[in-house]
Amino acid sequence: MRLLACKQTQQSPPTASSTATISSSKPPAVVRLRNAGRIGPAISPLVSGPDSLPSVTKPLAASHTRFSIIIRQEPTQGRSIGFAQPKGRRFIDPPLILQLVQMDGDKPTKSGLDQIEPERFICFASLVSEDGTVDQSVITRTHYDHIHPHPTTDTLASLVGTTSATGMRLIDLDRSQGTFFVFSDLSVRIQGVFRLKCHLVNMDDWMTMASDVPTAVEVETVMTGPFTMHSPRNVPRKPPSSPLSRCFAAQGVPIHILN
Repeated sequence: MRLLACKQTQQSPPTASSTATISSSKPPAVVRLRNAGRIGPAISPLVSGPDSLPSVTKPLAASHTRFSIIIRQEPTQGRSIGFAQPKGRRFIDPPLILQLVQMDGDKPTKSGLDQIEPERFICFASLVSEDGTVDQSVITRTHYDHIHPHPTTDTLASLVGTTSATGMRLIDLDRSQGTFFVFSDLSVRIQGVFRLKCHLVNMDDWMTMASDVPTAVEVETVMTGPFTMHSPRNVPRKPPSSPLSRCFAAQGVPIHILN
């Protein structure tokens, strides 16, 4: 299983001097699969692709139930990690947590999800500008040094960490069961004010394209509120972890807990 034009870039060591610019790209609305019905390892973020769905030649039956996601917890701040290999990468805080819901008309409801397999759903996170209009998931750097007569460029992911999450069935604060997506290790390389754009994909709702490659369709997109990435010298003290983070960490979700 692979995503259209998606690859997480490894961190690169710093050079003598460099400048960075953010490359704008719009995430695609489709995800191509080589093995339909089999969910594989975590997938990289949606960072580039077509502006619309390709033409469909063989539509398959899809679920008539409408699903969505609601934001249960969203980041408010973080420390930018730059371009060097950090000794201990700092995560945005608090970690992003989303919950799967069904839509009853225009209203979300948490009921009726007990019989649904959480692994059917995957959520992807990408980094966007404060107003939500520009994708900032990729940075292009230009390097200048005394060895190379001409400047060189490379491209890095500005959002670092596990940028996809498979649905997990967890116990909520009110002791009810739900399907959640937890992004517990996201970091951002650069300073500024950003949002996270979250893309929900239902692996059961798929169609066959002209190339006969099964393709999963994005069914919902939500966006967090703005959060600020500070320089290492100016980052404020993090508050204690929320009750929701503590609740999920107690169930084995790898969330770093602050007291």
